[in-house]
Amino acid sequence: NWNSRIIGSSRANILVYAEKTGWMRFLTRINRDFGCSVLCLGGFPSALTSEYTTTALQQELGQETPVRLIGLVDFDYSGDLIAESFREQLIETGLNVASMVTLIHPKHYTAEELGMFKIPLPRRQKTKLKAWMKKTDGIGGEAFGLEAESMPIPRLRRLIEKEILQES
Repeated sequence: NWNSRIIGSSRANILVYAEKTGWMRFLTRINRDFGCSVLCLGGFPSALTSEYTTTALQQELGQETPVRLIGLVDFDYSGDLIAESFREQLIETGLNVASMVTLIHPKHYTAEELGMFKIPLPRRQKTKLKAWMKKTDGIGGEAFGLEAESMPIPRLRRLIEKEILQES
């Protein structure tokens, strides 16, 4: 996935990543405008993608510089597993991960938008769904999720900017 990764010029220690490769144009603009690193995973992260990402970041930053992760993953149990797996793989390959936040969350939507965009989650993976519901409470205590694409782009950009500028 070398073509789905850009190391930042001025804020390389902030990695904004997306679950889906369709986000690359948007993330390229985020990289250009804020100087942060960006990556599209294309689904569940591979160990190779995580290893190459760690190597590229460490070549730019050095071994010890802490990296902040900002994730654009679906608000569902698969998105949560993708984000956690990616974070864990980066740590296992030697990256100093300081923090991780994912931005697709019901708190960033209006009640009207939640009514329009919430999707029922499949119940065939009961253990994953139960664990995710315990962790997040779903939407209003029900097993509903949100696709990342449902977030209005201007709002998502503001949320990313807020996270980037938080400690820069």
